Amino acid sequence: MKNNKGFANIWLVVLVVAVVVVGGYFFLQKLDTPPTQEPPDQTSTPATDETAGWEVYKDEKFQIELKQPLKTNTSTFHFVVSAFNTDLDIDKAVVSENEIGYAVHKVYGYGTKNPEITKLIVDGQEARLIKHANGKLFGLITSYPKPLTIKETGSDSYKFAHIRIFEPDINIVKKFIQTIKFMDGVKTDETTSWQTYRNEKYKFEFKYPNDWKDKSTNLDIFKQGRAVSVNGKKVSELLSATYLSGNGFETSVYVSNDINCKNESTWVAQEILSPVNVVSARENIKAANLDASKISYFYCGSSANPTCFAYISVCIHSSPSIVFDFTDGREVNGGKPTTDNISQSNRILSTFKFTK
Repeated sequence: MKNNKGFANIWLVVLVVAVVVVGGYFFLQKLDTPPTQEPPDQTSTPATDETAGWEVYKDEKFQIELKQPLKTNTSTFHFVVSAFNTDLDIDKAVVSENEIGYAVHKVYGYGTKNPEITKLIVDGQEARLIKHANGKLFGLITSYPKPLTIKETGSDSYKFAHIRIFEPDINIVKKFIQTIKFMDGVKTDETTSWQTYRNEKYKFEFKYPNDWKDKSTNLDIFKQGRAVSVNGKKVSELLSATYLSGNGFETSVYVSNDINCKNESTWVAQEILSPVNVVSARENIKAANLDASKISYFYCGSSANPTCFAYISVCIHSSPSIVFDFTDGREVNGGKPTTDNISQSNRILSTFKFTK
């Protein structure tokens, strides 16, 4: 019995030692563990509008609203707004020779070789920022939502706005660009209130200005231009012929099974297709509601009446084919269609759609 009691005492001592060792281990571990940190406050601080105190500038002429930094004694920031027009897209207008006779970056001194150009979006529109080699001048080219008409220059339309920005700090330039907004004069879609031409038989429609008249009964108008015949068929034999005019503009629309839009000789008289008359060769037009071919040319009357007019002719790929001829009635001498006619034809075509 004494031996058993001794063993019991030994086991008791072992158990106490084990408890002390394990307890000490966990105590030391706790000392080595850094105190639990409270999670940082995740509430974000609203970003401050660094342009909030800038001066609001509204340009009624060029239909642009923006903010500019407040002027100080040391400030050099200033800008100049203008507008221009071209048939080219924005990238080609910036770096290529355009119809005005020069590239934008050349005429305004941004450099003639490989200028630094950044793609941007300004108020929902495509834009390009051009950096001058000296780093102190930037040029912003941006598309208008719709062509701008300036009263002082007559009825000509302008496709692009051009803002020259004199400021070496690119961060200020970027903040300045972010404040640019287009005004209502170039944002309202005037075609929504236009009257509608609808061809029930061939299932298509488009809109045209309210001050235009439908003079389709006067088919002789075709004899004054190139549409005397289409592939040997007289105008009166076309499936459909429509003539609309107003405010100096004339638009002829006709439908034929004898036209192949991919072969302009089937919808433009052969004598017109000579290099002397063609202004721009056939090109394809792709849009959400439009698949067509386009050609620009000018046509002169007889020797007794040698007056020349520029035309834009658009052939819509359909069966049967549908052709639009646009002119604004201005006399030309081997010249291109006016910016007015280009703009007007684009607006009308933007409303074209097939109906059920």
